Amino acid sequence: MKDIRGVPKINEKNASFLFWLQKKGRLLLISIFILLFFGFISWRGYLSTNGYCHPQSRYLTDKEYILIAMSYVRSEMALSDTDLLESYLQYHPECCAVRRPPALALGNLIDYVIEVELNFAQKPAAITFSNEPYYTQYVELTACGGRGRMYGEGSSTLKKPRALHY
Repeated sequence: MKDIRGVPKINEKNASFLFWLQKKGRLLLISIFILLFFGFISWRGYLSTNGYCHPQSRYLTDKEYILIAMSYVRSEMALSDTDLLESYLQYHPECCAVRRPPALALGNLIDYVIEVELNFAQKPAAITFSNEPYYTQYVELTACGGRGRMYGEGSSTLKKPRALHY
């Protein structure tokens, strides 16, 4: 029903809702904002714990992680200056492995670390350090390929990488 001016009349049902909206509306809007905010943070956190690289807006592939790790240890590998890392990977497909942490592990909330294992023949100058012709290098990388710690061990034979995942 409308009054003379064409404005809808407020009955008791509408009046009680408008009264409630005036009193609780602000609280309702704040609650919705808080839920949306924490929903966004949770979604972004979920992506971070699964290796999502936010600056590049994508996941990096295992091959990209291997090439990034190889670039950090190229000086120790028995490669000529003209050898490309991609061609080395093509001719030595079982040289390397990428291990990702389990999805939604609590440690991933702090820092998502991917471990890349590289097995390669060393340059003669590097052999004097380990006294072994081959080397297994472990390189920890962030989701976007930033370098963490590196460690490794020499060996008399070329090893095959361990399992691909944890």
